[in-house]
Amino acid sequence: MTNRKLVCLILVGVFALPAAGRDFCARPTVFSTTSPEGATIGLVISREDFAASPNWQPGKGEVPLSAAKAVEIAARAIKSSGSKFDVNAVESITLSSHSCNRGARYWYYIVNFETQMLDPNAIAPSTTIGVLLSGKVVQMAPLKDGT
Repeated sequence: MTNRKLVCLILVGVFALPAAGRDFCARPTVFSTTSPEGATIGLVISREDFAASPNWQPGKGEVPLSAAKAVEIAARAIKSSGSKFDVNAVESITLSSHSCNRGARYWYYIVNFETQMLDPNAIAPSTTIGVLLSGKVVQMAPLKDGT
């Protein structure tokens, strides 16, 4: 075996070994960002939560959960979390999908609220909530090592 082949095999082993025992499809991060404090946060949706959601494909009927209902569910989740927001205005809503290893494609909403405070000088970050087509809410959570 040549030195070049040996070095390649060693490098592949060094990078592949840590990932070998990890199931990347079990709890995928479908959206991530940086919090105002500088921490990496994201929406992590388990395989089981995806599987419990209704199946849907574009062009095959209406979405099982309307955008309006997703916004309503997300707003209720924000209010029940005890947030001190004065007004929650929808900044964006995205219907997005996830598939792992070319398997089933699962759809979910990302609802982003622009937070408006009574104090016009206060810096108010946006708030992001995930809503599965089943109606289940997924909150942003800290991510370890960005994953």
